[in-house]
Amino acid sequence: MPVALCKVLCSITLALIIWVGHSTQASAQTCSFSITNLNFGNVDLTQGGAIDVTATFTATCNALLLTTVRVCPNFAAGSGGSDSSGSPRHMASGTNQLNYNLYQDAARSVVWGSAIDGAATNPPTVDIPILLLSNTATRTIYGRIFPSQQQVATGTYLSSFTGGQTLISYRVGTGQTCAQIGTQNGTQAPFTVQATYTPTCRVSASALNFGTLAGTAITNGVDASTNLSATCSAGTPYSIALNGGQSAATDPTQRKLTMGTQSLTYGL
Repeated sequence: MPVALCKVLCSITLALIIWVGHSTQASAQTCSFSITNLNFGNVDLTQGGAIDVTATFTATCNALLLTTVRVCPNFAAGSGGSDSSGSPRHMASGTNQLNYNLYQDAARSVVWGSAIDGAATNPPTVDIPILLLSNTATRTIYGRIFPSQQQVATGTYLSSFTGGQTLISYRVGTGQTCAQIGTQNGTQAPFTVQATYTPTCRVSASALNFGTLAGTAITNGVDASTNLSATCSAGTPYSIALNGGQSAATDPTQRKLTMGTQSLTYGL
């Protein structure tokens, strides 16, 4: 075969290989996704602090060797909605709301959002290198119930991410952002966010100190006072009862302070 003809045929063959490879690459990638539910469990909001839990996003992709699949897990507001800024999101119990959000980082500083619904926050990019035709990647979803929500009513709070609330898009290559990838290969993976706030009360008291009593006999009553406080979930009725103390007194004015075999009678 003449050298010139060989060069032409070889060039055509190489071009066909490249074109076929590119076409196959564009159509051969497939991905599946799963997301575990994010369950805060039974929560106590009377303490006033933030409450943190995690869930897991898992992506498994099949594609040609030595390619990378970019995955964009877009999470919208959820059925409970969110503020216009994307933070906080809300769980709902009837007409009541509990503020929370989903984050990309353990510090809970970068909100996990969506690049396709005009949200103010974006999703992470999950790049999956394909070395042996298939690979799996996971990302932790960091959830936080916001602090200072002692006024929230008790109940079971829920936000569902179904239908368009989750749209996971992907493509081969890392040259595009999630906003550019948009809805390509859009796949849904539902999950829920839930917390149960049961009626709760916290009672605290400081010590009742009668001080140092001088003399060998107490001829007059000695008075002292202290404070009791109760912090309860909103709308929870409560009462505070005190038993007879270590002496098991049945008369609240006949409780005992003891030292060895000696005792002093006191009442509350």
